Amino acid sequence: MKSIFTFLFLVGLIQLNYAQNLKKYCNQRFNLCAEYPTAFSGLGESQNGDGQKFLSKDKLSSITIYGNLEIEDINDFQTTYKNYLSSKNVTYKSLKNNSFVLSGYESKDKIFYIKVIKKKINYNGSNTDVLQTIYFSYPKSQNDIYAAYCKNIAKNFN
Repeated sequence: MKSIFTFLFLVGLIQLNYAQNLKKYCNQRFNLCAEYPTAFSGLGESQNGDGQKFLSKDKLSSITIYGNLEIEDINDFQTTYKNYLSSKNVTYKSLKNNSFVLSGYESKDKIFYIKVIKKKINYNGSNTDVLQTIYFSYPKSQNDIYAAYCKNIAKNFN
């Protein structure tokens, strides 16, 4: 019984430590906020203000957090979902009414994880549909390092 409590305590410490190693990025244009690991450095807001890309210290992993207007038949929710399904080697998918998560391989040695949420926000004074996205790409060899971050995205980016 003591070993179970010790194990649960250690798991809790690891999760607490992981949570303390996150920063928050917020994008005002598309009303989205998301967390990213403190070991990643931002490259600065994009020129059009739609988001930002973050790189790991070794520059092998990247996280892009951004939003865009939903435009029917061009980059609407369903079209975006289908485009990712057809352009990536998807090994996991979860589709809901207003969000989807996909994961798989960009290449033989590179994993991707994406979560897209469709929301209505006040955009320039009108109620507008936008897509809020986190796209994470990292080497397969670093999966043990970043699996917890992917779970964090799934749980906290909504």
